[in-house]
Order: sequence, then C-alpha cells, then structure tokens
Amino acid sequence: MTLTTSSILKKLLVLFLVVAGLYYAKEFLMPLSIGAVLATLFLPFCKWLEEKKVPRGVAAFICLFVLLLVITSIGALLGWQVAELTNDITLIKQRSVEAAHSIQHYILLHFGITVAEQSQLMKDQQSSVSSIVQMVAGSMSYVFKSFVLVLVYVFLLLCYRLHIKKIHP
Repeated sequence: MTLTTSSILKKLLVLFLVVAGLYYAKEFLMPLSIGAVLATLFLPFCKWLEEKKVPRGVAAFICLFVLLLVITSIGALLGWQVAELTNDITLIKQRSVEAAHSIQHYILLHFGITVAEQSQLMKDQQSSVSSIVQMVAGSMSYVFKSFVLVLVYVFLLLCYRLHIKKIHP
C-alpha cells in the first residue's frame, strides 16, 4: 500500500476529528464511563439479587442504594475527620499567623517591599479572590451534576444491560 499525500491528510483529518469529538464530548463521556465501571462492579450483586427473584429494576435500585450508602459513609468519615481538625483550629490559626509574619519578613528582607506595601497589594488582589470563589462554586456544581449523571447511568446500565448487549444486524 502506497501512502499518498491525500491519504495522509485524510488520516490526519480523521485523527483530528476524533480527538476534537472526544474533547467536546467529555462532559457526556466522563460520567458515562465512570457509570459503566461502577455498573460493571455492581453487576454480580445485581445478578445475585435477580437469582433471588428480585425484579431487575428493584435490584438495580438496591445496587444504587448500596453505592449511595458507601459514598455517604466515606463522606461521613471525611466529615468526622474535618470535625476533629476543627478542634485544633486555635493552634492552626496561631501557626498560620506566625507563618504569615515570617513570610512578610522574608519578602521585606529579600525584595524590599514593606509590610504596608504588601498589605496594599493583598487588598488589590481581593477582587481576584472573589473570582476564585466563583470558580470553586462552578466546579462544585459541575461535580454535583456529574455525580447525579453517574448515578442515573449506573441505574440505567444495570436495568437495560440486556438491551445494550443485543446486537442488531
């Protein structure tokens, strides 16, 4: 097989279109792939429930409930650890104030910027802090939306796995 310039360009164009398509479809494909992995992990449990004469939809819902229970328990464990961390908040505040003073002193010695100038620079940067908060809020909404989509995909993949498995001519 000889490679011509047009065949190379066609292959590069197809490669570019595939990569661009995957990039623009990531908001759909990422939750779908995570949902497919989780559905695959819960498939043996779902089949076991179906062998016990539990309807497929109810078995998929039970699997989804178990998944939510696991995620909730991990969240509770993390929340408990954060609550334990807040008991030491006074020590953390004290150490952070000491670190801030040491950083201000370092900047003064090495860059010649006074503490008043540093304070003014920090006040000027407060508007960027609000934009960071907005970015974090947007990211949290994206994570929540993706989480809900993953749960829906897990349920649907477990319920309709036989329809997905069928191959139509």
